[in-house]
Amino acid sequence: MRRSQDRRPLRPPDWAPPPPHRHRDYRDHHYHNQHQCQPHQRYRPAQPSPPPPQLAVFLLRTGPDYSAPTATEVEALVGGLPSPALASLSVNSSGRVAARLVFRSLHDAAAAARELWAHRLDGHHLLTLELRDPALAAHASPLIASLFAAHASRLLDSALSAARSAELAAPIQAVKGRLGSPNRFRDFDQLNLEMKTLQAEKDLVDAKIAEYQAAMRSIRRAMLREADDEEEGVDVFGAVQGVEVDFARVHKIMLRECRRLKEGLPIYAYRRRILDHIFTNQKEGVVLAAVMANSSSIFCRVGTNEEKYKADRLKVPFCHSDGDLFTPLAVYKNWEDGHENKNVWCWQNSINAKTLRRCQETISELENCLKHELNIIIPSYWHWNPEEHTLHDASLKRIILSSLRGNLAMFSGHEKFGYQVISADQPVQLHPSCSLFIYYSKPEWVVFAEILSVPNQYLVCVTAVDHDALCTVHPMSFIKELEMNKLQRKVITGIGNKSLRRFCGKSGQNLHKVVSLLREGCRDDRITVDIDFSGSEVLLYAKQHDMENVFCIVNDALELEAKLLTNECDERRPSCSVLALFGSGAEIKHLELGKRYLTVEILRQNPWDIDEKELIRLVDDHVPSISNFYIFGNFQATSDEMKWGKFTFLKPENAEDAISKLNGIEFHGSLLKVVPVCSYKNPGLSFPAHGEAEFVVKDCFALGVGGRYLNCEVSKKYENCVFVTGVPLHVTEPELYDAFRGTTTRTILDIHLLRGPSTAGPSVSECAEALMREISQFMPNKNFPGQNFHVQVFNPEERDSMMRASITFDGSLHREAATALDHLQGSVLPCCLPWQIIQCQHVFHSTVSCPTRIYNVISQAVGSLLESFRSQKGVSYNLEKNENGNFRVKLTTNATKTIADLRRPLELLMEGKTIKHPDLTLSAVQLLLSRDGLAHLRSVEQETGTYIHYDRQSLNIKVFGHTDKVAAAEEKLVHALLQLHEKKPHEVCLRGRNLSPNLMKEVIKNFGADLEGFKKEGKLWMGQKTLIGKLPNTLKNWRFLYAEGDVMTLDQVMTKLMFKLEEPLRLIGVLQENSHPLTSQEESTSNSEAFLWRASSITVAPSEVVEPPVLDAVAVAETRSVMSSGISVEVT
Repeated sequence: MRRSQDRRPLRPPDWAPPPPHRHRDYRDHHYHNQHQCQPHQRYRPAQPSPPPPQLAVFLLRTGPDYSAPTATEVEALVGGLPSPALASLSVNSSGRVAARLVFRSLHDAAAAARELWAHRLDGHHLLTLELRDPALAAHASPLIASLFAAHASRLLDSALSAARSAELAAPIQAVKGRLGSPNRFRDFDQLNLEMKTLQAEKDLVDAKIAEYQAAMRSIRRAMLREADDEEEGVDVFGAVQGVEVDFARVHKIMLRECRRLKEGLPIYAYRRRILDHIFTNQKEGVVLAAVMANSSSIFCRVGTNEEKYKADRLKVPFCHSDGDLFTPLAVYKNWEDGHENKNVWCWQNSINAKTLRRCQETISELENCLKHELNIIIPSYWHWNPEEHTLHDASLKRIILSSLRGNLAMFSGHEKFGYQVISADQPVQLHPSCSLFIYYSKPEWVVFAEILSVPNQYLVCVTAVDHDALCTVHPMSFIKELEMNKLQRKVITGIGNKSLRRFCGKSGQNLHKVVSLLREGCRDDRITVDIDFSGSEVLLYAKQHDMENVFCIVNDALELEAKLLTNECDERRPSCSVLALFGSGAEIKHLELGKRYLTVEILRQNPWDIDEKELIRLVDDHVPSISNFYIFGNFQATSDEMKWGKFTFLKPENAEDAISKLNGIEFHGSLLKVVPVCSYKNPGLSFPAHGEAEFVVKDCFALGVGGRYLNCEVSKKYENCVFVTGVPLHVTEPELYDAFRGTTTRTILDIHLLRGPSTAGPSVSECAEALMREISQFMPNKNFPGQNFHVQVFNPEERDSMMRASITFDGSLHREAATALDHLQGSVLPCCLPWQIIQCQHVFHSTVSCPTRIYNVISQAVGSLLESFRSQKGVSYNLEKNENGNFRVKLTTNATKTIADLRRPLELLMEGKTIKHPDLTLSAVQLLLSRDGLAHLRSVEQETGTYIHYDRQSLNIKVFGHTDKVAAAEEKLVHALLQLHEKKPHEVCLRGRNLSPNLMKEVIKNFGADLEGFKKEGKLWMGQKTLIGKLPNTLKNWRFLYAEGDVMTLDQVMTKLMFKLEEPLRLIGVLQENSHPLTSQEESTSNSEAFLWRASSITVAPSEVVEPPVLDAVAVAETRSVMSSGISVEVT
């Protein structure tokens, strides 16, 4: 600090100045001599002179303990002041008052105060001045104000404010120069993003500089008491003017402005704009502040469920499209507009009158506070209108954002994850009572009042905010970073329903695997793949930089499923060596495999470590034409290796290539082993029960046929078969069969003789044509025999003694088929040699199966039926449980009619009875999906001992069990569903992508909360819908009667009718005149079905709606039988 040339003696800080000495000086002597020289005058007593003025300047400490600066530093500060001299000085070592400086003249005290403030502005001390004398304060105020004005000018002209802006300008120019040169697309995007980020930061710095300069100019004008009409907006520091200026407060403001320029939040750059919005929206701002504190108690929702639903409907007209804080604002405005009886109005609209009066009292207190303390008079009129979207909506949202800037949330991109809370970094759903649900709106950015946990977490009192206003609370770079983590949506269209179901897999297992793979690869647990079967779409949700990878993986999986669907095949065994491949589109293909194969198994050590996708790609790269593949759930052990799964190919050559190319290949450190899966059977003796081949060998020891002994042994290659050698050449298969049946009591299913080289015979096509001519004469439609049966003849193998054929008959022509087969038995075709006789062995097989759940309720009835079959000649059966857990009954007879008669009662039991009731409507049937409907279904099952199955695709209800129990179950279930349907109100969805956003609000306004008019409209519409639904089909049948010129008019009429059917109500056609097109935000929302809650749906009395009955699905029964004796015949 500066010290003056005057060296005044220092005193202890707590000492007062010494009292003056009473002694005479030269002035006393001069006074005595003067009086001696003057003539004698009358004696007058001396008057006491007035004391000199004591003008004090106080220096005050700041801080929590008032310990700094010390007394020594204060004395040094005072000692460094230039003249004038002090009358007295009092320094305190502690306490708020650091020093008291006393001056004799007003001018000296004012000059000292100005000098001390100059030291304070230069940062030489931290003391604050206080002038308690009014005259001194009035005299020193202009001097100090000019000092402050000069200091504000110096801060305004300093180059510090523009330094950061200049630092950012250089890299921006460098990035622009790089953008001007040739770049790759990826580099261009990165450079463009970098330039935008730098430009946004520079704009923010420039805005801060402008705000700082406006503040300094405002302070300078206040100190000089000037007016500047060129300054736009609110004068930030105009309130510092007045008769008595608090210079300590002005100094703090100047320090705060300098600090905010360097370290301030982004909102500092938009201070004048926010203040301007507040001053221009004072009425709405005050009311908003009052209702924000009472928003949770404005609406009443008490009473029964029906009363709560009505309260939700009464709330709809007040709901605002911008969120929950605008809704109570609309309520208060409507309440304040004037009603004869406000309490009655609140009661009619389910609004808490006490809460609104409390808001009114709060508003009055705020108005009085603003009027008396800040001299602000609040206008009584409203700028904001809840029925119209104006600029005041954006102003209010900016105010709400500034007050709730810590409670900001961003839409995650998927309804499942809700909104991402920025401060907590967690996803939270909106509360079901949010006003945004009424408009089916999902704003990108919202603010909320609190997070409610009951027990799930919900955002309460949510309001939408504009994206442009976010820069007032956060830097744009931070907003861009948050938006990069938002899930983006991409749609894959043009996928068939069958491919989508294969892509999902059973119970969604395949889809779950794909999603798990995507989440693990991208390290994002939010990645979602949704399937929309109604629109044939696949919806992908992922972050922007992961979307391309997710799209490629899902698209590859869909293409693979489409390829497998095109080449899909399955192996069957309709006869000894013929396999049928069932391809895409239910096209039946036949392929003579013989001893070849289509399927191979993959074995490897530790198969659970195999990446399924990589292995499938490996097989597809080496061997094309994959038909399908199957992965074993529980890996089966085989020696050292374990079975991973199997592949099926389109041709046997492909399966052989797979073994030659893949067997022994190294895959992730282990060798693959590929083995064939042979499904053909070697001709020989096959027996139904396990282990019976050994008994046949013992029973037939030394069996003689045709003068020779036969050698019988158990087949080592094929399970449960007997291989016989030494058969004479002239012995036929029927003779051999009779010999074995006379020797053993075991059941023999089939006998096939292995012959030598075959003689030349007719071609396959000649035999097929001859068979068709022989059979056609017994068919009802002789001109078109292909409609009744199908013949296919197969080439014999090298050692086959017979040529085989497959004949498929219509299932309803079992009598005609039996007659035709009797005609063929023992006959010779014209193209064959005389000894080539057709042999028909009358053995027909048919299989009926059912799931375990159905078999449990029909087991007794099935058992009694099977017992009755034992008494019939030539009939046998086998009841078994397959690997899938289903029970299967295999019937074997010697005639098609017999097998049809035996199968029919089993089918009736296993297919159940479909409930057909005239009063059972579609909505009543769908109640089985609800909790109450499911409870009724389980109760009926327990009471009647039946099983009830609801098919969601065909919408049929089937009852399984005994005939008497089925009838009782049907009666009870129909009665329960009708009662439940009468009690349950109907819901009509008034939200969706194709509906007007304010449709629900308009419905409540037009028809009231009770919806009486809506019920009448619904009844009238349902009657019209039934009539309109029949007209298009009728007009289509009449189309050929119209002339060419009238066909266009007919098409227009049909288009209007179809458009009419798509409208849920006639009301929508009226309301869509006021609707506006969907915004880009609404178009980016998910296409999934809207979540319905009671306030978002319209309840209609069930007696007012007429619905068509449920249509029954057609049950199709299939009968198969196989004949093999010379010509194999398959009847379907």
